[in-house]
Amino acid sequence: MKSEFGKYAQVLRIRRNATQSELAKWLGVSLSHVSNLEAERAHISKEVVEGYVGFLGVSGFEAERLQKLADLSNNKQRASDLSQQSLLALIATFGDQLSDSTVDRIRELVASDIGAENASLRLSTNQRALRKRRDQGRSWRRPSLTPERFVRISLLAEAIRRKHCDNSLRLPLEQFLAQEESEDPSLGVLVLNQLPSYAEGAFAIIVGSEEENTILLEEEFYSLGLKGSSFVRHVVAHEFSHHVLHKELLFSAETRVLPPQDWARQSAATIKADAELTSRVTKRIDNFFEVEAECFATMLLVPWTEMMKGTESYYLAKDFGEEKEEINRYLRFIRSSERVRMMFEAELRKRGT
Repeated sequence: MKSEFGKYAQVLRIRRNATQSELAKWLGVSLSHVSNLEAERAHISKEVVEGYVGFLGVSGFEAERLQKLADLSNNKQRASDLSQQSLLALIATFGDQLSDSTVDRIRELVASDIGAENASLRLSTNQRALRKRRDQGRSWRRPSLTPERFVRISLLAEAIRRKHCDNSLRLPLEQFLAQEESEDPSLGVLVLNQLPSYAEGAFAIIVGSEEENTILLEEEFYSLGLKGSSFVRHVVAHEFSHHVLHKELLFSAETRVLPPQDWARQSAATIKADAELTSRVTKRIDNFFEVEAECFATMLLVPWTEMMKGTESYYLAKDFGEEKEEINRYLRFIRSSERVRMMFEAELRKRGT
């Protein structure tokens, strides 16, 4: 979750039409470090604030507010650190005076808390069991969307992307996520140097809590997406799709993580070397949540209006930064379903196009 400092800095960046990665380059630090600065995960020095002020081109009240919010962020981080240190100091000081029953009770509480947290870090053990059975060679079948559901998802994805760019343009991924995060208090985006262990080797996951859903992105891979990797762009759009379509599955008093998808466990070297990685990766999808997220991701990157023009997938992939294999999947659906075409054509007539 972004701190008040992070939220204010984001507002100023958007006003300047600047990005977090551009700020990182200006400051001479990594993108993940800037993300940590704006999430109360790193100390904000006076020099860093001056760097923000210079990059954002602000002065007076706005510069002073940045410094005050930075001080507030530092104080909160310091209090959190002291709290953890106090607990360790308490145990170190009085540990040898605790009775065996008290020590056993502490162990039970720790085990209970860790067990609850670990259990909550998976949305469904059934999904993990399904994945294990698939890996053992059992047959699986990808569920199909109804024409009506496909059209609804396509229209929703297009409506969201049109807030950020014209349908004829490639969606600017970093600006898109920043704008969505600034407008939606229930969405967070955090770039990390390395994702937590519960990401299971994936470079992008979405984590739900009582207050917001947070998309966690590993910096090395996310940077490839910002440079144009269609594979990474699709995976990031997929995680955003869950926030839009499946909020109710993620919001929880405990931390929840949708099980990472197998295809998001690629090395950065593989992604760099393979321009059409999706066509060589087997996507074993056997539940509707993932089918819907896959559909939304592609229709967010490539609007249905462009698909209806009959343009070849090669050019759509090149122009919009999406995997050709994913585009072909939905082009086939549109061409094979008269119902889908009728609904899209009705929408175009309603718009007078």
